[in-house]
Amino acid sequence: MLFNLFGKKGDGENGQLFKDIVWLDTPAKYQGLLAICKKEPEIVFIGWFIDTIIAFRNFLKENGIDENCVKDAKTVSGHQLVGRPVIFLEHYPLYEKEKALVEELQIGQAVVHGALDEAVFVHFGSEKMMPMIKMLGFKASDPIQHSYVTSSVKKAQEKMAAKVVVEQSANSQAAWIEKNLKEE
Repeated sequence: MLFNLFGKKGDGENGQLFKDIVWLDTPAKYQGLLAICKKEPEIVFIGWFIDTIIAFRNFLKENGIDENCVKDAKTVSGHQLVGRPVIFLEHYPLYEKEKALVEELQIGQAVVHGALDEAVFVHFGSEKMMPMIKMLGFKASDPIQHSYVTSSVKKAQEKMAAKVVVEQSANSQAAWIEKNLKEE
């Protein structure tokens, strides 16, 4: 199950390195991020995969926002982030790789915006959650945010890590899963 809604309580939001904000789909996520960007023009967005980076840069450009606020996780440095709020555009499938970057950049708690239609969520059955989420009255514009979500994402990343023998790079989450989790 993607979200362990009734599992035991984790460390709590303050004890977690990551804070997840999950949208029902990518268009809703982009609209939510655009609203944040308009309120906080100093924000920096970090993407793990070039396909995500290009798509979000194009979206910002179409909406009159300077796309240079979107950085690649492979090349971003701490001096680019000093005094600026940071949002990750997606999760990297391996928790330890995410954790290492967040610690290197000295971000504190990393905020990650995801969408249930992204490959990592789909891989763990997000489509099965959609009827329940809609039944609870969530709209596309309502992000899901809870420490249980963050704990579930971490567990999913750890499950993926256990299956990767030699990691192969990719341009998107979907391609990464295809290349690295072949046996599933």
